Amino acid sequence: MGAFVKGGIKDKQEDFAQVAGVLHEMSKIISKRSDDMELLTTGQMIDQLKVGEVARNDNDSNTIFVKRAETGGIYKCFKDGTTRESAFLVSAFVDSKWRILPNYVSFEDAMKALKDGKTVELHIDGKDDLVVQDYLDPDPIREFCVSNCTFKELLEGKWTIEE
Repeated sequence: MGAFVKGGIKDKQEDFAQVAGVLHEMSKIISKRSDDMELLTTGQMIDQLKVGEVARNDNDSNTIFVKRAETGGIYKCFKDGTTRESAFLVSAFVDSKWRILPNYVSFEDAMKALKDGKTVELHIDGKDDLVVQDYLDPDPIREFCVSNCTFKELLEGKWTIEE
């Protein structure tokens, strides 16, 4: 806090405003990350898992990945979504907490979806997510990229399409 203090009442008000701004940005990041960490019960995961999506249980000693198939059934799978076998309702499955893994797409697929009126997000580890809602508005990407990402991260990054 001492680095912000310059002296005088006006300077202290500016310092306070600057610190408040930093704290506000930090709280947005923390709340965004805690939202990303939401764990689901098995019932919630079954209700929310869409066709093609993969979920992972939150048990490091007995990790289970499942995927919803085109038929609507839920199957055990590998992390990449390759189906292994039917999922059985044993305690390791039923008692687990779950996280639905993001379905990442390429930059090209994200831009096509954006053109079709969908919202897309760029996820870069350790940085705020970029949310783009309008294909014709370059400002969100321009402002984000100037301070937060490289050209490589933009083109090769982890994009998701929001429903």
